[in-house]
Amino acid sequence: MIDKNNILRDEVILVDSEDNPIGKAKKAEAHRKPLLHRAFSVFLYHEDKMLIQQRAFHKYHSGGYGQTPVVHTLWKISG
Repeated sequence: MIDKNNILRDEVILVDSEDNPIGKAKKAEAHRKPLLHRAFSVFLYHEDKMLIQQRAFHKYHSGGYGQTPVVHTLWKISG
């Protein structure tokens, strides 16, 4: 049986240079190669301050760096 929750967290939508979906890949693979995939940044402000999160040092890319939160659009499982 397929664990839909695990697939939804782990696969991203690959796109061409005009944002047309062309497939899917594991998130780690998309970052390692790198493959163009859908993602968006979240910018949160309070008065004149912007939220920056620090990534955990053990992350496979950009560990320890501060950044705005980034979210990936995930591959939808039909059915």
